[in-house]
Amino acid sequence: MEASSGEIDSAASGVVRWPVRVETGHYAHPVAPEVYDCVKFLLAREGSGTITGDWGERRFRMGDLMLVGSGLAIGGAPDGTATTSTIFADKDYVMDQVYWRYADVLQDRTAAETVMQRAFGTGAIMIRLNGPLAATFAARIDEIERAQTMREFHRMQAAFAEVLHLLGQLLPWSPAPSLRTLTHGIAAMVARRTATRPVRSEVLQVRNAIQCDLAHRWLVAEMATTAHLSVRQLQRVFAESLGVSPITFLGLLRTKEMARMLRDTEMTVGEMSRAVGWRSRSHARSVFAMSTGMTPEGYRQMVRGRDHDA
Repeated sequence: MEASSGEIDSAASGVVRWPVRVETGHYAHPVAPEVYDCVKFLLAREGSGTITGDWGERRFRMGDLMLVGSGLAIGGAPDGTATTSTIFADKDYVMDQVYWRYADVLQDRTAAETVMQRAFGTGAIMIRLNGPLAATFAARIDEIERAQTMREFHRMQAAFAEVLHLLGQLLPWSPAPSLRTLTHGIAAMVARRTATRPVRSEVLQVRNAIQCDLAHRWLVAEMATTAHLSVRQLQRVFAESLGVSPITFLGLLRTKEMARMLRDTEMTVGEMSRAVGWRSRSHARSVFAMSTGMTPEGYRQMVRGRDHDA
């Protein structure tokens, strides 16, 4: 059960935009299901009732913890009154935590996304906590909320990391074997890049060439020629240095430039798509939305709204 989107928007208006946010609500009436594009961790603090969503209905009582995947509706009705605290966590931020936690067996962040999908299964997991463990979760959630109020980002990160650590011991799935299964059979099992490994010079060559002519319809074969490598070698070098394929990297550069144009120019989406090398307006919108979580129009409205507020 969660506050309505209007309540959340107004509550968040005085809070910096962070990847993790907590809302505590007191309920005496049903809340209609709403969809959020984030991962939700909902703890029942007091009372009992029914949680409703795409998976159906589930009963909850004080101390229950529910995990809900992004893009799924969730609402509910209390038995009389109930109090819940919900952590709203950016799905990409959570995916990064999963990726680095199991980096020894994951090839890239795409595999981390698959792991999250498997973990949530039908979209929601209910965990019945005992008294002391529920109190520990509540304390960590309260710590996130205090850090949010005080705008202490790393304090928030530390408290959320403790939440994830506790969840890792409670989730009803065995991560390591399933992660190894995910990576088995992938054609190119390549070494991940670590933060301490320098980026290969070939990657820098390709990056510089792309940035000099972003509008060009780049093919992987052309990138490989620029780096004096075979296509297979280039793919391996990019995976080792950046953890992504050359095509994914190209898309990220185009998305970054398109975001700059949305902030700084009055160009249309069609004009921008041609300027950064995407084949059509619809393709540009699709890739931009996949990379940023919002449409180009939504992004422009957001950044200009912030400038106006400032």
